[in-house]
Amino acid sequence: MTGGKPPEGLERPEPGPAKRLPPLPGGAERLFDVFGKAGEELYLVGGYVRDLMMGRYSEDIDLATSAPPERSLEILESNGIKVFPIGMEFGTVAAILQGPDRRIQAEITTYRTKESYRKGSRHPEVAFGESLREDLVRRDFTVNAMAMGPDGQLIDPLDGLADLRRKLIRTTRKAESTFEEDPLRILRAVRFACALGFELDADVERAMESMSGCIREVSRERWKQELDKVMEVESGERVAEAFQIMGRTSLLCAMVPELRPMVEFSRDRHGSYQGKGVWEHTLDVLRRLDGSTPCTRWAALFHDCGKSATLTVDDDEVHFYGHEKVGEEIFLRAAEELRFPRKERACVALLVRNHMRPGQYEPQWRDSAVNRLARRAGEHLDELLELSKADISSYVEARAARSLQNLYALRERLDELSSMVEKRLLPRKMGSAIRKALGGREGPVIGRLKSILEDAVADGELPAEADKQIYIDYLRRRGLLRREDGD
Repeated sequence: MTGGKPPEGLERPEPGPAKRLPPLPGGAERLFDVFGKAGEELYLVGGYVRDLMMGRYSEDIDLATSAPPERSLEILESNGIKVFPIGMEFGTVAAILQGPDRRIQAEITTYRTKESYRKGSRHPEVAFGESLREDLVRRDFTVNAMAMGPDGQLIDPLDGLADLRRKLIRTTRKAESTFEEDPLRILRAVRFACALGFELDADVERAMESMSGCIREVSRERWKQELDKVMEVESGERVAEAFQIMGRTSLLCAMVPELRPMVEFSRDRHGSYQGKGVWEHTLDVLRRLDGSTPCTRWAALFHDCGKSATLTVDDDEVHFYGHEKVGEEIFLRAAEELRFPRKERACVALLVRNHMRPGQYEPQWRDSAVNRLARRAGEHLDELLELSKADISSYVEARAARSLQNLYALRERLDELSSMVEKRLLPRKMGSAIRKALGGREGPVIGRLKSILEDAVADGELPAEADKQIYIDYLRRRGLLRREDGD
């Protein structure tokens, strides 16, 4: 847990050195005793110290030691401390400590002089060092290169505290050297700026722009981890700023080339509803999503990415017919590259595909049409409405006011009809019956055919929860099932 309210005694009005070491989660100060008695150095390092200097409470405890990993393991086990060897070859062991309501993991890593990654690898190549200073200097950013011993004295050889006060992300060495050692640090610079509300040092941003292509050397899983942390930041304004940085430094296009047409799309080619370029509109939508789920924000990033491919001009009016379907296809290609988990991929695709629908609501819609929208959104209905609201709010004022009024009316209709939405329309195991009629085919076609049947029931074309054969015959009459597939 990072960035929450600190326990009593940890509050600090501004970044500054500690006068004493405050109580650590899970009684982790005991670790200083056991390592000291064993003749080894041990220091708090990295994010824990940074957050402490900012008056933020964290349970992510990182420590650096002079002890080799095997020695750390021996010290901990001989003192009855539970240990988990999470990365012995990289110098890291975890001490498992008992917090007030759950176990806390403190990661203890041997001093390093080098940490670099081979192209496409998720695991570092490390060289162990002999001093704390060596370990701090090889780190990524000055705000992460501070340490604290058992006496609470701050060790800050690279002026990380000054950069905290200036709210600045600066590399510990020349930016190009830092990024060459591990290109993921290019993305981490953006993530830290976003999470902390800091600015990037000018040299850091210049190096990011010139080396953005190096991010392709990093494993996609590591990209996704960092991008997810950006998407989890509470402030929509900060998330938008992070993607603005990634857009202007070409970092985003290097990671997700499918978005390049949107980022570079002419600002003059926009519809009359938006009054701004597609990329500027996308950033504005992200900006309006405070405290939203990562799925909603991922969908916001991709929701209009199909516009460059669907541009048409009719009587001097710009149109993007079907851009939501093209956007879904673009997202699914990018999701494969970014290693999206299946459930998250399905959520984002649904939101992108349907993001226009709530904004098209009119009071004369029949109940069946409102119910159909709710069923299509399923458990993601609230996320869909939130995305639609942010999208509509970015329109020109006159268009936004009317559409928002309709959106609020839709929300009321959905609340009134919620019991009807939850009512079962099709008999149980209808999906199995469709699969059998298709000769055992698997895949999303089953879900699409079930949606068609649910819409037909909602519109009164078919009875609810009838015999399965009635629904199979309906699909066949519409040419959606071939008779030769058999039952």
